[in-house]
Formats: sequence, structure tokens, C-alpha cells
Amino acid sequence: MEKENIHKVLKHARNLRILIIVYSLVYLVFAVWDIYLKDFFSTNFELKIYHILVLGLPIKAYAIWYVLNMAPNREQNKTNTVLGLLFFGVIGMWMTYPRKKRLINRLKANNSMFSLKS
Repeated sequence: MEKENIHKVLKHARNLRILIIVYSLVYLVFAVWDIYLKDFFSTNFELKIYHILVLGLPIKAYAIWYVLNMAPNREQNKTNTVLGLLFFGVIGMWMTYPRKKRLINRLKANNSMFSLKS
């Protein structure tokens, strides 16, 4: 794999990590708000949890694009990951969370002459 492609994969992985973390924090804050704190503050603020789920759709689309086009995985892993993203929501996003060390090791394995397509 060329050096600029490696940097492109790492850049998209970093962007996906940031988006997953921010979305998870927003999801958690609004879930706690909706369950516990709404009656305590007695405001008319109504943001249902499905509004937050709709906000996650572009992030899921980006994660699916990353898995299918950029991630150095086998085809079977890509299929399982996309299905996990579609059916498990926030948990599915954390299943696709690109870990930096693991990603670098896979990219190095793909570059070596004797790699076993992992």
C-alpha cells in the first residue's frame, strides 16, 4: 500500500474515532437527561431519544463507507461489521471503532511480502 494511502486510511480512522466518541457522549447525556433529570429540572425541553438516533445516521453511513472502502479487513469481517453497524446502533459503532495500533499492524502486514491476508 502506498504511503499516501496509509495516511488517508489513518486520517479517516481518526475522524471516525472522534465522531463515535462525540456521538456516544451526546447519546449518553440525552439518555440520562430523558430518564433521570427531566423531572428534576421540570423544563419543557423535549428531545426524544429517536432524535438522537437520527443524528447518528450520517455517522453510521460514514462508518459503513470506511469499513467497506478503507479498512484493511477481510471480506467476511467487513460483512459482519456492516451488519453490526446496521442492527446494533451505538454498540455497533463501538464494534467498528478503529484502534490505532491494530490498524497500523494490519497495514504493515498488508505491505509485507509474506503477509497472510488478515
